[in-house]
Amino acid sequence: MFLAFFIYFDQLKNYVTRSYPYIYNLFIKIIMIIRKFITCFLLAVSSFLSAQVDTSQANDSLMVQILNINRIHNFNSPTGVIKELFGDVRLKQQKAYFWSDTAFLYSDKSIKAYGNVEIDQNDSIHVFSDSLFYNGVNRIVRLKKEVVLQDTTATIFTELLDYHLTTRMAYFPDDILVLSDSNELIAKRGSYNANTNTAFFYDSVRGTTGDFKLVSDSLSFNTDTEKATFLGKTMIYDQEKIIYAEGGYYDAKKKEAVFAKNAYYLNRADGKTEKATGDSIVYDGKNKKYYLLGNANFNDGTQEVTADSIYFDQVTESYAFRGKPIFKSLDASQTQQIQAGNSNYDKATGNMIFTEGVLVNDKNKQLLAQQLVYNKEKKTGFARGEVRFVDSSSNTILEAGALDYNDSSKLLVAFDWPILTNIVDNDSLWIRADTFYSFVDTLYQPQDSLINSKDSSQNQPKTDEIRHFKGFYNVKMFKSNLQALGDSMFYNGKDSIFSLFGAPIMWADTVQFTADTIYFQLKNKQLEHIFLRENSLVVSQEDNYYYNQIKGRNINANFDSSKIQSVDVLASGEAIYYVQDEQRKYIGVNRVECGNMFIYFWDRQIKRIKFVDEPKAAMLSMGKTNHDDLRLKNFKWEGKKRPKSKADIYPPKIQ
Repeated sequence: MFLAFFIYFDQLKNYVTRSYPYIYNLFIKIIMIIRKFITCFLLAVSSFLSAQVDTSQANDSLMVQILNINRIHNFNSPTGVIKELFGDVRLKQQKAYFWSDTAFLYSDKSIKAYGNVEIDQNDSIHVFSDSLFYNGVNRIVRLKKEVVLQDTTATIFTELLDYHLTTRMAYFPDDILVLSDSNELIAKRGSYNANTNTAFFYDSVRGTTGDFKLVSDSLSFNTDTEKATFLGKTMIYDQEKIIYAEGGYYDAKKKEAVFAKNAYYLNRADGKTEKATGDSIVYDGKNKKYYLLGNANFNDGTQEVTADSIYFDQVTESYAFRGKPIFKSLDASQTQQIQAGNSNYDKATGNMIFTEGVLVNDKNKQLLAQQLVYNKEKKTGFARGEVRFVDSSSNTILEAGALDYNDSSKLLVAFDWPILTNIVDNDSLWIRADTFYSFVDTLYQPQDSLINSKDSSQNQPKTDEIRHFKGFYNVKMFKSNLQALGDSMFYNGKDSIFSLFGAPIMWADTVQFTADTIYFQLKNKQLEHIFLRENSLVVSQEDNYYYNQIKGRNINANFDSSKIQSVDVLASGEAIYYVQDEQRKYIGVNRVECGNMFIYFWDRQIKRIKFVDEPKAAMLSMGKTNHDDLRLKNFKWEGKKRPKSKADIYPPKIQ
């Protein structure tokens, strides 16, 4: 009855092995339970049967014992007696058991077996095949055709297998297939160490391990821990994502991996072309995260990023860049490059967040900040913390606590104590306002036709982009030879003309200028022109008591090396000025009214006046004149408001 039951399961085993290899693990376990029961029964009569067959080997440790046969035939050969065994053959050597339909047992302890061959070693290794040859001395067995090696952790399929019972090493010189709980691997050749549960695969390795498809030159695989170690060129496929490495490992149970030696990550999903490289790539499968560690590089076809390390979250599709990353556009028409300390990309907002010291270079422009948030789709940026924007084309520096900008419109907005600097070597012009706006306009022209645009064009920057600046509220300016106050200002980068609005006041040399609107222009690092528009008034103080005054609707003041040379009064002209002799003693005060007149200075003193219309003039005596009454309309001396140094421009926290 036991024999018939066993034969039935052998036939069922062959069918399942060929048709359903994934179910075979369960099938083998069932067979082993049955066979262990039969083996225990047969062992009870094994000593009697073996004594009847060969009593001369009773004390031989390598003796091959016959546990069961249906029929035996002995015949002599030049090498000794050969036992031909038939029907449900059961053999044993030490702790190894052999099953087959037929077998030949040789005097040198070798075995040839055919039909439903099986080896059981220590109840942990089970090998099945169509035939085998076993050398009982060196304990090496070769199995052929439909070979299956069953371990406690995996099942291996092949057509040819050499197995060393002493070392428990298996060698596969032909194609092999390995199945474990969650892995499937095939290769041209390989080996298996049953002591360590480690398989080595060589030549055209293919497989599925965890979430990946795998192609490799060679690798090792622990069937117990399900950890694959890459020993050569290896490609890992996760749908349209590819990882390449020549070293490292993948742990299927922990769902973690390290890819090393020329490792790179390639993502072609959703039309992307993303490539990432690093000294090593770490994969966290549980959290779906990738880490590029050491000399990390990321390229998405539009820009390239290098950093010490780069982290990618596959779920949120967000990136983290660590260790002084550098971002560079791959578009030949784009020259922007960004450096930072640490940076992040947030897909939910579409923002790149640069931190810990940011440097942006773009042709003749540079931006520095502690933090920068940039949206590539919207082309907007938000810089925060000690912001410094340098535009060498317009010789300007814009500093602020915060700055927002748009790459499309070229608009800048600076706030939180912004300072605009017009660079003039060691004597720059510093400007403060509550808020600065800056924009690019290649076609901008001065709106005041009285300003000599021909002369101003000499200062036009040699660039296609002309940047202008607007400052709003509480404007204050300082340069060693000019200072100014106003409610708002505008700087025209094309002709280097500054405009002041909202009750502006300007000081140049020893002269104060006021009007509804004031324009002034620098040339060759020096003040060249001041243009006063509507309710114009020019005042200079003499001996802290007397005031020279020039009034008109519009006034143009001209300078040489920042020293006043002449004043052109255009409409409604009036003047009050003190006359001195050669010893600088006051001899009188002149009061003049004339529609248009041109006043010329020498050594800061009025030396000559050219009248266009008939003037009304009077010389007043110094002693008979109430000098306090000698004030033209809108006169107001604002010397106490005049900025004294650069410190009056910069806030204490920036100095």
